Amino acid sequence: MAFGKKGYIRLSTYLETYKIGDHVDIKVNGAVHKGMPHKFYHGRTGRVWNVTKRTVGVEINKQVGNRIIRKMIHVCTEEFRIMKIKNDQLKAEAKAKGEFINTEEFTCCRRDCLDLCLMIYVRLSSTILCRM
Repeated sequence: MAFGKKGYIRLSTYLETYKIGDHVDIKVNGAVHKGMPHKFYHGRTGRVWNVTKRTVGVEINKQVGNRIIRKMIHVCTEEFRIMKIKNDQLKAEAKAKGEFINTEEFTCCRRDCLDLCLMIYVRLSSTILCRM
């Protein structure tokens, strides 16, 4: 685990909303044993097909022998994260236009803005967009 990721589970893990069709990455949290998926599913990506009070149903493809089986499992909310594909979509749109975009999160340098901002460099106009 990375620095600062140990200890109690943050409340934001439980307060996140999940919708049917979201893509999620299964990353098992060893601190919570209830609702833990099998070790095969750790690191896999699936699609949400059911949302209940404590768990989320995830649909995953599993290779068994020479065929691929669609598995539908329920996983507790501490055991996975929503896939970060927003930046990939931004980069794909910029590449289609022929521009270069560098997306990285940073602490805003302005004194009145303490939130994380999204910094985008565009090669042609060299402008910085700050989203609050």
